[in-house]
Amino acid sequence: MAVALHGNLRDFGIAEVFQLIGQQRKTGMLVVGEGNDAVFLSFDDGRVVAGGPTGQESEGGHLTRDQLRDLVSESGRSARPIPDLLVSSGRMEPAVLEEVQDLLTRETVFDIMRRKSGEFHFSAEPIVHDTPPERLLGAEQILMDGLRMLDEWQTFSAAVPSEDAVFRRVGSLESSRALAQSGGDDRLDQVERVLKLIDGRLSVRRVIDLSRIGT
Repeated sequence: MAVALHGNLRDFGIAEVFQLIGQQRKTGMLVVGEGNDAVFLSFDDGRVVAGGPTGQESEGGHLTRDQLRDLVSESGRSARPIPDLLVSSGRMEPAVLEEVQDLLTRETVFDIMRRKSGEFHFSAEPIVHDTPPERLLGAEQILMDGLRMLDEWQTFSAAVPSEDAVFRRVGSLESSRALAQSGGDDRLDQVERVLKLIDGRLSVRRVIDLSRIGT
């Protein structure tokens, strides 16, 4: 496997990496970080196909760790991808799976954008997928999306000191609905989805995963 690009984010920023992949319309795998901290983004002709943790599949808030381990074992025995097994076993509807995979990719972009250091390498290799070309985002587009997410994060990151923090709801759903009305139906749906998960027991990370809205 030929490594086309390798370095550290301290010396070569992720924005420059995305721009290079996009401008040269590269196909292959970008891995950022090492060990359990590593994440990947796959590209086809300079466009993002998928992203997530390396060496494991993300549960996305839908599976217990035991269920995930069973799926990984079954995938190894049958040589079938875990997404196929999720759908065929009835554990997840195709539309939900697509939503989770899209969200995981966006979350991976956001994760990478927040990193200021760490090893990265891009390997030029074929990427097998069945995603229609019109659903793939260009590398430069995800860079713009990532920068926007970083700007949004700065507006409230001080109020969320850790993803392990646990919040309890203050006030009623009705009062929160009234505050969210100006944002339209989509915004109202997101507010309700998050508030119903804030129960004084679930961590911020768990609320993020279960809401399927994104960090």
